[in-house]
Amino acid sequence: MSVLQLPQNPAEREAVIAAGIAAWKLKTKQERLRDSFSRAELMALRDIERLLVRDNTIVDSLAVRCAMHPKDDVTNAVAVIMVLLSDNAQYGAAYMSIPRLGKLLSRHPNTIRRALDRLVDEGIFTKEERTGTSTLYVPVSSKTFAATGGFYKIINLHAPAPKKGGRPRKSPPVEVIDVAENPPPSMECGGISGGENPPPSGAESPLHACSVDESSNDSELSKRRGNARARQLSLADWGKRPNPIHAAADADCWFDDQGRVQVANEFRDELLALVGGNEAMMRELLDIAAKYVGVDVRPANRKNGIRGSFTKEIAMRREAANKGRDAGRSRSSSNAGAIFDAACEVIAELRQ
Repeated sequence: MSVLQLPQNPAEREAVIAAGIAAWKLKTKQERLRDSFSRAELMALRDIERLLVRDNTIVDSLAVRCAMHPKDDVTNAVAVIMVLLSDNAQYGAAYMSIPRLGKLLSRHPNTIRRALDRLVDEGIFTKEERTGTSTLYVPVSSKTFAATGGFYKIINLHAPAPKKGGRPRKSPPVEVIDVAENPPPSMECGGISGGENPPPSGAESPLHACSVDESSNDSELSKRRGNARARQLSLADWGKRPNPIHAAADADCWFDDQGRVQVANEFRDELLALVGGNEAMMRELLDIAAKYVGVDVRPANRKNGIRGSFTKEIAMRREAANKGRDAGRSRSSSNAGAIFDAACEVIAELRQ
C-alpha cells in the first residue's frame, strides 16, 4: 500500500482523511492486518511521513486496546497520550479536557482524573490550573533531550544492550582448592608460570603450585599464571575431593557386600518410624527400594532415592489396604441387605 493520495482542495482533503480514519476504526483485526503498511513500505516513507504514521499509530493503538480491556490500568496510556498532545507551540502542554480524554480511552472521567493526579504526584507531569477552561499538563523533560538526536540514548541508559557472550561453559564450576605447601620436587609448572623449580617450603600463598618471581616487572602476569595453575589443578582433581554432604550420606545409607541396602543413624530411625517400629517390614521395604537405586549412585542421591522409594511403597500399600477395606464394607452391607430381605419375607409368610 502506498501513501494515500489526497486531493489538492483543503476541504476535500480533510473529508478524505476523516473518511479513512472512520473506516479504519470499523475494521476487524484481519482487515487491519491486510490494509496496514508493510515493513518495506514503512522503510520507503519519508521521515516526516514515518513520524506521522508513528504518532497516529500510538494514539490509535492505545484507544483500541483500552476499549478491548476496560479493567486495565490506564495510567500509562494517559501518560503517552498527554506527552503526544503536548507537542504544540501554542502552550507547550497538553490541554485536552478530561471528559474527552476519557472518551478516547474508554474510561470514566474520574478514572482519567485519578491517573493524571498520580502522574503529577510521581513527577511525570506538572499541571497549571486555569479558570473556566481545561488544565495544562506539561511533561517533565530534560533539557538535554532536545539534543539527543533520538530516543535510543534514553533506552540505552535505562536498559543497556546486552554484551555478546560466548557459548556456556560445559566444564564443572571452578573451585580453587588448597595445594600442598611442599609439593614433590618432580612437580613441573607445565609452562604456566615459566619457572622450572618447585616452590620453596612455606610459600606465602597455597594457591600457587609453582614458583612466581614477585620481584619481576611483570608481577601481574605472574599472578594470573599462578591462578591459572591453581584452576588447572582444581579441574584435574574434580570429583576426587571428599564432599562433606556425600560423606554424611554415605554413613547413613550404603550397600553391603551382598548388595543389600543398609541404613544407620537418624536415617534408620526416620524409616523405622514410618513403619511403626516394625524391623521386618523396614527390611522388606528397603530391599524393594534398592531395586530402583543403583549401587554407583552418589551417596546423597542414593539416600534421597531410598527415602523416596520407601515412602512411595508405604503409600501404595496403604492405598491398597484402604481399597480392600472399602470393598469388605460394601460386601458386608450387601450381605446384610440380603438377610434383611429374607427376614421380611419370612415375617410376611407367618402373618399370612
